Amino acid sequence: MAERIKSTFTQQNTSISDLKCTICENPLSVAPIYCRDSNHTETVCGRCAGQVTTIYGVFTRQTAYEEFAKKMVFSCMFKPEGCENQLKWNEVELHESLCPFRFWMCPMFIKENHCEFQITSYESLIDHAKLSHEVSSHAKSKITMQLETQIKVLNSNQGIIFVIVYKDEIEQILYCDVMSKNFTEMYYKVEIFGETGESMLWPTRNVNNYSHNFMERKSYKKGMGSNWNLIRQFLGNPSYVNIEFKRKNPRFSESMTEAKLQQEINFKLHCDSCSEMIIPPLYKLSGTDENLCNDCLRIRKEKNPYHRASTRNHNLEKVILCKKFLCEIDRNSKIRGCIFPYCTWKGKINDFSDHLNGYSHTFSILNESYDLDFYYLNSTAPPRIYRFNDELFIFRIEYNCKGYLLKVTCLGKSYFKYKYEIELFRLKSRNIKIGLSHITDPELPLEETSGCERQEVEDQQNIFVTNTFLEQVFFSDFC
Repeated sequence: MAERIKSTFTQQNTSISDLKCTICENPLSVAPIYCRDSNHTETVCGRCAGQVTTIYGVFTRQTAYEEFAKKMVFSCMFKPEGCENQLKWNEVELHESLCPFRFWMCPMFIKENHCEFQITSYESLIDHAKLSHEVSSHAKSKITMQLETQIKVLNSNQGIIFVIVYKDEIEQILYCDVMSKNFTEMYYKVEIFGETGESMLWPTRNVNNYSHNFMERKSYKKGMGSNWNLIRQFLGNPSYVNIEFKRKNPRFSESMTEAKLQQEINFKLHCDSCSEMIIPPLYKLSGTDENLCNDCLRIRKEKNPYHRASTRNHNLEKVILCKKFLCEIDRNSKIRGCIFPYCTWKGKINDFSDHLNGYSHTFSILNESYDLDFYYLNSTAPPRIYRFNDELFIFRIEYNCKGYLLKVTCLGKSYFKYKYEIELFRLKSRNIKIGLSHITDPELPLEETSGCERQEVEDQQNIFVTNTFLEQVFFSDFC
């Protein structure tokens, strides 16, 4: 009897594994499962369920089948590529996303002379694209493409980007899509131009994640599309399309950490007169956006008894009371070392100015030029220290595999007063330059923050210039 039951379940499992999705032809092993009411042989698995609304007919979810399938085991969708795993219902989706036998199809398959090369890893796809197809040497921030079916493969040291322009001659729809696995934090804008110079701007879209799933590979139909006849009515004779790439502003990222949010708040919570960190009580001047600390308001009224009226800003005080402030007495009483390399002086921060006046430290010259190649070869190069308005500023340049980190910090309490600018010049022609600016940030002693918090704050307190950006602007010829 036991052998008969076992045999029955084996036969049932073999039959259920033969049931395939009508769209992707993979086992019906991922929920939800749908079936067309008018034709019960047409079934759709959870991998393709998103396309049910685009298919003609009425589909009903097969909950009875799903309950029955929970007792069965299924083959992996990559069984033809060599995967022999037998999976339970709740294991299929996770396994298939990590299966070593999954394959990637070259996006060139949409062209008339399509490439049928199938790759087992995304890294192999990058190598294949570079060896077998025309690849742009540098990923630029803006590219121009003709309004015909074509693909551009943009290359950078961080990965590749596939840009697809596809004109569906049957449906008369022009599609444009951008796919990558390395640049999904970017978005792109599409602008179509006519011969007369008029243009049509499409809404911005996020770069799609390039997936190994067969149906998702045809992502050009999930990208932006517009009726070709409407484009012609608007532009007359459309000639080309511009595609511009931009990175998302991390300031508006949903994953902003508490340390980064604290840094953003710090930029706002300072007195508009003395530029020091503001603490209650504080006042808002009537008819202006100025917020003053109690000392600055008193000084202004002493100088001008008829000074503009002010009101207590209770709302901002509530925000400030939620913020943690370091005790000034505790901060100033700690023993610290000199910021200059190889100097053995140690003392309180209030005595640091006297030490600098009495010791022959050499300060760097403002508006000085530096060779980035020096910092590329010397990862432990000392920082540059400047003195301006009796305040000390530290300029650091650090290099890692992705690019250069540029940061200016201020040792004074009034760091909100200052803003610095950095210009990157091309070596052979100083007329080609890029200006970068940022507000100076406080120099945080190691004793005041933990390692993780300090790293998170420092990530916000810098300008990071990637190698890709330098290549785009200066063609790898920069200083």
